[in-house]
Amino acid sequence: MEPDWYAEINNTQLNGNQQIAKARHDMFHRALITFRPLKHDDLRQMFRWLTNVNVARWYGSTPETLAEVEGKYLARISGEEPVHCFMVDYDEQPVGYIQTYRIDHDKSYAAALNVDRDAAGVDLFIGDDQFRYRGFGSLMLQEFVRRVVFQDETISCCVIAPAVTNRVAIHAYRKAGFRHIKTVRAPDGQQEYVMILRPDELVARIAERNGSENE
Repeated sequence: MEPDWYAEINNTQLNGNQQIAKARHDMFHRALITFRPLKHDDLRQMFRWLTNVNVARWYGSTPETLAEVEGKYLARISGEEPVHCFMVDYDEQPVGYIQTYRIDHDKSYAAALNVDRDAAGVDLFIGDDQFRYRGFGSLMLQEFVRRVVFQDETISCCVIAPAVTNRVAIHAYRKAGFRHIKTVRAPDGQQEYVMILRPDELVARIAERNGSENE
């Protein structure tokens, strides 16, 4: 069952920028979206994004220094931590960040979510404010799951779990094809709105979206 506020996403709860975006979504081209492994040289850009109020509101704690960002992401870049990190480029310009990992690599988190053993998790944010509230996030997520996550045939499903109060993200993920299965309390105490997408559902959603774009 959807929370009471979900029906309000498309009307009075949207701020001015979101109302404009609702009325006029830009047509982004899938072929111009690329995903490249995160590198050390990207971390200064990551620091700028992570201290952007629009990102910091939802994406973990805000770093105070570049060294904090390096401390978190260098282990992932080197492969010491099993999180696969990517910069998202649009037309060769960096616009966001996305990462994937197996849910069961974090046993406490896996126990809280209680999803398929072979589920992959995804986290993301749009760093460039010019790409926010324009329909880009759902397309970016959909393409990442298609090109990266489900290229591993051992993955049974993809899971994304925004904060239950992050209405804009929930709306975007639903557009990408994800569906709500439960709401849980994560180990950090946050209420998460768990959404899932399976390979066959992704194929159907892309076909549906392509059909609507071609009308």
